[in-house]
This record gives sequence, C-alpha cells and structure tokens, in this order.
Amino acid sequence: MAEAIYSYRKKLGLENDDISKEKLKETYMSTTEYLPIDYEILEKRTQKRNRRISSLLKTYLEWEKKETTASLADTPFSMTHLRILKEILDCDYEFLFCEIDTPHKYTNHLVHQTGLTVSTIEKLLSLNTMYNISGKDSNPSATFAHSIIVALDKLIADDDLMAYLSYYLTYTPKRYDDEKKTIFIGHSVSKSDTYEIDTENIHLIYLITIANKLQNLKEKEHTIPPVYPDNLPSFTQVFLATENDSFGERLRKWREYKHYTQDTVANLIYSYRRENNLEKVVKGISYMPEKESILRTYQNWESKSKNTKDTRLSMSDLYILKNIMGCDYEYLFGEINTLNTSDNSIQKALGFSTTTLNKLEKYSKSLQTADSTVPPYAYKILLSINLIVADTTLLYNLTHFLLDIPFHVYMDTCPILKPVEITGHSCTLSDSAYTNYLFPENKELHNVFLPALFDRLKEIRINFSNNNNLSI
Repeated sequence: MAEAIYSYRKKLGLENDDISKEKLKETYMSTTEYLPIDYEILEKRTQKRNRRISSLLKTYLEWEKKETTASLADTPFSMTHLRILKEILDCDYEFLFCEIDTPHKYTNHLVHQTGLTVSTIEKLLSLNTMYNISGKDSNPSATFAHSIIVALDKLIADDDLMAYLSYYLTYTPKRYDDEKKTIFIGHSVSKSDTYEIDTENIHLIYLITIANKLQNLKEKEHTIPPVYPDNLPSFTQVFLATENDSFGERLRKWREYKHYTQDTVANLIYSYRRENNLEKVVKGISYMPEKESILRTYQNWESKSKNTKDTRLSMSDLYILKNIMGCDYEYLFGEINTLNTSDNSIQKALGFSTTTLNKLEKYSKSLQTADSTVPPYAYKILLSINLIVADTTLLYNLTHFLLDIPFHVYMDTCPILKPVEITGHSCTLSDSAYTNYLFPENKELHNVFLPALFDRLKEIRINFSNNNNLSI
C-alpha cells in the first residue's frame, strides 16, 4: 500500500529521485576521477525511495488505527493523500469519510435501478472508465474495460440469447407438478426446449443452440452511443469553477455565487457545528470553537491559491464544508466544476447504453409490479447477468469472443489466447504458423474458443443447481 501511495505521489510531482543534495562519501569528494559510478547513484536513489516508502507505511498504519467517523476526525489530513487513497482503493470520498458502506456512492441507486446485485454493480463500477471514445490515447486497461462493457451491452440487447442463457444457467431440477408450467413466452424457446438438462444429449443441444446464437451475435455490429461530457451549463448545473482552480479559489467562487461574506460563511460553519454538536478534539480535549477562530480558519482556506502546495484540512472540516455548501466532495477536491455530479455522470458510471439501462430498469420494476411487456423470467435474466459478471474468466472469454479484440499469447486475462506479434517480442515460427493457419484474417477459431466458454457455463450451472433447491 505504501509503495502504491509513493508511486501516485511521484506522478503528482510530490516525490523525486534527486540525490544531488545528499552528502557523498568522502572518498568521492577529492577529485572528479572518483565520483560515484551509475550503480552507486542507483543504490542511493533506491535507499532514498525505501526511506520514503518506510515513512509512508508508518503514516498509513496510523490511518488504519483511526476509528472515528469523518465528522469527528479533527486531525489535519492531506487532501492529496485523500485523492490518492480514492484512486488506489477505487472508491468514492464518502466511503473514506465513513458515510456509506459500499465503495461507490451510487451503488445502491444503481442496484435499485437495474435490479443487479451490489457485487455486480461494484465490479462494473471498478472498471477503468478512462476510455477515449476516439480510441486514441487510451491505455490498455481502459480499452479492455470498455470492451467488457460493450460485450455485456451486446449480450443483454439480444433477448432471444438471454432467454436461452438464463434458462441454462439458472436451471434447477423441476418438480413433477411443474411439468406443464410455461417457462418462456414470446421467444424462440419452445416447449420441447424446456425439457430437463440433466442428460448429456439435452445438455449438448443447449450448448449447440447457445453457440449458434453467440456466433450470430458476434457478427452483429454493436456500438454504445457516447455519453457526452457534462461541460454545458443547464438550469440545474452551474459551472462555478474551472479546471485548474485551487481549493481556496473554489471556496471563494462558491461564496461569491451565493453572495456571502466570509463572516457569513463563518456563521454557517459555527451554526452547523452547534446544531450537530460537532466539537473539536485536540489532544483528547473537546471544545466548541469560537466564531472568530472559525473566521480566521476559513480566511486561511480561501488564501490557498496554489495547487502546487498540499492543502491540509481535518476530515470534519471537509465534511462540514460539503454540507453547508450543498456540494459533492468532488467539487472541493477539484474533480468536477459544478457543485454536484449530474445524472448524466451516474449513467456514465456503468457505461451501458441508454437502451440497456432502460431495459434493466423495466426488468427491475417488474419484480415489484407486474408488466405484460416484460418476460415473466426477467428476474432469471438479471440473475444470469450477475452470474456472468461474477465469473471473471467467463466474462473475459465472452469479451474476447464477441468483440474479437487483439491479445497476446502471454497475457493472463484469458486462458485461450491468440498469438500475435508485439513490437520488441520475437514471435516463434510455430506461433506464426498457428496465427496464419488457425486464425485467418485476424479472426478467432471458434471451435477453440467456444469450449472454454462452455466449460465455464456448465460449471456455473452445476454450482447454481447445487446451491439452489427452488424449481424454475
């Protein structure tokens, strides 16, 4: 953890390997002939790096010992370190401030909206969303994450395939009194298709059917229309700040927008502390700060006009500012230029198309209120999506198969890998031969890839059947 924090600090220019100010051994100080050679300089840099990591480790261990909530944490905290922790832990500030129990603040909202489980939503939210829609300047992680979302979106869009997949994955042995029960309505799963899957022959028929439908889906073009950035003012979103505004400038712009004086803001903070009984705690002694002290503190905050200097505030102060300003933490930390995240950003959080989100929302609502336009097995489809997303190997296999994205034989994201040439890596003669013979025109060999997919599907179905005693 300390190494990750160090790496992020180095990216931000807060750490460096400069050893020019360090004292060299006396034997090196006499003449230039005896100056240290490269490996000794590297050793000194490594020693400096290790000292900093050791120091950061002690700091991090102190953070883990803190048991108070954000509203009661009065120890000054580096805002830069909070940003770094947010990135490393892949969570929202509310999670760090102990205000929510899930890593992301929109998780429960999206669970309610889509009908998917918390673990599914969290896994999708954890994907790297820094994908450039033009395909340029996107790192491999973001590109692959985008491919996963597109593959899932493509899968969910095919109602017929989802009917088969959901029946196959969530199959449990039927009771005898359910033999005449209608399973699927409005799709191509006929009465004969709903026979039990326990025999190998019926199992094979389902796999062949699903394979055929996956192949048809693979050949369909599918794109997710881009959700454009929230950089246009609206009646509900006012852009107060600009990209490079410091913490102090953001406070000042909010205050001027509200036509407040610094004294008025100090009064708001003072009143909020009193109404919520948020006393300051210094060296174990609790007290309610006077208004004059709060005013001086706030004036000091507004004076912080440089982003190059690390700003330190207690978590309780940040918590109070967020509440009296009615803003999200992202505004205070310089990540958004409006006070609050827009609904547009919530949609972008998952990355699905509007059509898919609307479909999932209809499925979710049908769990509470009957809807004749929604298939009666909608909850099984939602369950199947949860099962697919939970199985990383299956999810990666589906992504590679449906989108035919390039990957290398030595990558560990998928067990079935296509050998392709990489600059700086020699491709063996056998790899080249396989590439030309088994993968013509840069396409996957389906009868190599599909068994890997169906091994996972079969295993998921067996595990689900063993863990559930309810019939379809």
